Amino acid sequence: QKQQQSSSSSNMELLAKLATLQQQNDDDNDHCMTIDWNTTIQYIINNPTEEQSWLYQTCTEFGYYQTCEQDTNCPFGRGYHPLDMDYEICRIVFNITNVTENVQQTTEYYGTPIFQSRNATRILSINGDVDPWSELAYTNNSSSTDLPTIMVKGASHHFWTHPIHTDTD
Repeated sequence: QKQQQSSSSSNMELLAKLATLQQQNDDDNDHCMTIDWNTTIQYIINNPTEEQSWLYQTCTEFGYYQTCEQDTNCPFGRGYHPLDMDYEICRIVFNITNVTENVQQTTEYYGTPIFQSRNATRILSINGDVDPWSELAYTNNSSSTDLPTIMVKGASHHFWTHPIHTDTD
């Protein structure tokens, strides 16, 4: 659903509206959200899904974590999701303790996009201008036709790869 911020809505009110919408889609219909650490860890361990694959990849290659550290401008509960929590998930769920080294190896190997360093051509890179991951993407600001990039205005993570559900718009 589309939610537009009015001048009278605070960020907290918008987050509350989002939580309400998420609870409306609750399969158990109990409108409760478990936020217990041990329950979350057990769920990750016992329910292999694509999310578990992504978590494994963050532990072994990327280290892309969405944290909310104390003394930052994070709009959520500052200090409730420090980086160490993500490292702890890697340790408990996958027995991986060297996340920093794994990320460093990936950075060294892919630091310059491999297709650029090997003089590749005819590769199109597409990003959304409101996608938080676009900061990590290859962007070519020249008018090169060999490695063109497109920045999609108003698009975010996977925005253009998922169908629009017109019955809920």
